[in-house]
Amino acid sequence: MKAPLLTGGAPKEVLLAKLPKIKRSMVEQAEVLAVEMERGIKEAFSIAITGLFGVGLWIIVVAFVITWFIPALPFGEARPVEGKSLKKQAAGEQAGDTAHHSFQVSGRKQMS
Repeated sequence: MKAPLLTGGAPKEVLLAKLPKIKRSMVEQAEVLAVEMERGIKEAFSIAITGLFGVGLWIIVVAFVITWFIPALPFGEARPVEGKSLKKQAAGEQAGDTAHHSFQVSGRKQMS
């Protein structure tokens, strides 16, 4: 009794005759939908990538401008660190290196 409600009261033969037409219609709609979805996805990605490169370009420009305000340190000049001259600091490091090497050779572990 429920079958006539679902089929609109049409006989089974009429419904079976309409099935191939319905299937063709669904395949056509699926193809159109697939093309529309593909176009939409491509458009969405192109908009996103364009925005990403636009923002990235401005970040690069700002970073480049900021680098102009960073003072350059010449490679040939040495500056004292915390009031010590570099010669005194180097002498202290060499003494520390020697002690460190002898400490490692002795085999003892450093305790912190």
